Amino acid sequence: FPVTIEKQERYISTREMTKLDWLTARKSGIGGSDVGTVLGLNSYKTPYQLWKEKVSNEEPTEIDSLPAKLGNLYEPVISQLYEEKTGYKVRNDNKIRIHKEHSCLLVNLDRVIVANDERGTGILEIKTTNALARKHWDSAIPINYYCQVQHELSVTGYQWAELALLVDNREFEIIPIARDENYIQMQNQALVYNFHL
Repeated sequence: FPVTIEKQERYISTREMTKLDWLTARKSGIGGSDVGTVLGLNSYKTPYQLWKEKVSNEEPTEIDSLPAKLGNLYEPVISQLYEEKTGYKVRNDNKIRIHKEHSCLLVNLDRVIVANDERGTGILEIKTTNALARKHWDSAIPINYYCQVQHELSVTGYQWAELALLVDNREFEIIPIARDENYIQMQNQALVYNFHL
């Protein structure tokens, strides 16, 4: 897939990609949704299972669960709720972004926040959950979400992100997430090391 370099960004355009092309391109590195698995934080998939998917010569497949499908369908609605609540504009990204130093670190953003203030461009990470799960979060967000967003900030170079959360179609929350440079450096080392094993 052709890599575009523009304004210090490296990316593969997804505008004309088929779903199969997109899944194939994702096999070339560690994406945001892979980070928790690589770090051993995913109870549904082991790092070994993810590694086998990445190195397999088989045509990639993705079996979406119903919650995942609904989450994708809700993305435009949650984006609109975010715009209404904050006054910021958000846009689709249509890119597989590539880290400027580590080409194995990739990201597909849910949305980009167009902020006309001192913070500049930000990331909007969109999630849905239920009230019971939300009640049991130990901190502002689960650790695997935190790792995913820090990965997105690392690859893009952006300084801030917000998580837009729809709970049981009844409550809407916005949770700010600041860039943590020390954490990003440690996480990148772990991700790059594991990718090249």
